[in-house]
Amino acid sequence: MGKAEPNVVRLEIEWGAQRACVVMHQDGEAVTIQSIERPGLGPLPGDGEAYRSITEAHNQAWWQWKDSLKK
Repeated sequence: MGKAEPNVVRLEIEWGAQRACVVMHQDGEAVTIQSIERPGLGPLPGDGEAYRSITEAHNQAWWQWKDSLKK
């Protein structure tokens, strides 16, 4: 049998009136950020890092997204 597909996890993030959606893949113990979907701005790519939990990946995605708003 082939390897099982990773679980896709989608969580909303917000800062003030700004909103986005983090798309993550959970494969066993590892969680990766696939993209950060930003309405009207296009997606940010994932960072290629593996995190230990959804919470850790979600927090990292929030900071990446927030930093992108400053540019």
